[in-house]
Amino acid sequence: MSPTDRRLVTEAAALLCVARAGLWLLPLRTLRRALDWYGRRDPAPTPVPVVLPAKVAWAIAALSRRLPGPMTCLVQALAADTLLRRYGYAPDLRIGVRDQRDDSKPLEAHAWIECDGTVIVGNLDDLQRFAVLSDPRQS
Repeated sequence: MSPTDRRLVTEAAALLCVARAGLWLLPLRTLRRALDWYGRRDPAPTPVPVVLPAKVAWAIAALSRRLPGPMTCLVQALAADTLLRRYGYAPDLRIGVRDQRDDSKPLEAHAWIECDGTVIVGNLDDLQRFAVLSDPRQS
C-alpha cells in the first residue's frame, strides 16, 4: 500500500469509529460540526495528498466490512463526507426516507454521499425512491 493509501485508511478507520460513537453520544448537528472542523482544518506539517473520491469510497467500504460493530449507512456517509472535505472536495450528504404506506414495512431511511452528481458512498439500485430530507447542518 502506498503512503497515501495508508494515510487514507488510517483516517477513514478513525472517522468511522468517531462517527459511530458520536451518533450514540451526540446530537447529529453537534457531531456534524465536529466532523466539519476536522474536514476543514489544515494538516500539519505535510500537505494533503491528492486522493480521488473513488479511493475514499474504497477505503470506507473496505473498513466498514472489517471494523467491529455495525457501520451503518449514516456512519459511512459521515466518515466519507469528512474525508472528501479534508481532501478538497465539496460532497453532499443526503439523507432520505422511503414512505411505505402501502406495505406492512416500517419507514425506511438511507444516507449516502454525492460528489459532483455521482454517488460515492451508499449507492442503492432504488436510490431514487428515497425522498431527500434537508441538510442536517441546517437543522
